[in-house]
Amino acid sequence: MPAQRAYIGATRPDDPVLSPMKGDLTGLPPTLFLTSARDLFLSGASLFHRAMLRAGDQPELVVFEGLNHAFWTNPTLPESDEAYRIAAKFFERHLSGPDR
Repeated sequence: MPAQRAYIGATRPDDPVLSPMKGDLTGLPPTLFLTSARDLFLSGASLFHRAMLRAGDQPELVVFEGLNHAFWTNPTLPESDEAYRIAAKFFERHLSGPDR
């Protein structure tokens, strides 16, 4: 606990400032989670995705196989191209105005 206290100070561990999943997630904007089965943060992405679903939001979760965290920063991976396409379609769906 000393390390945790050094990080959070007097803030309660269940304060949404430290853990947004503990707050009101209702009405959050469209959210895309891109992760991988070997991503250190896969569990966190999955838990946050499920919390958003419980709140009535419509997040999208895409899990790639066998890649590290932020794999899409390596442009030589074919999966990076796929991740870029998925993200582009997500943005087109959610950021396009009614004229498109």
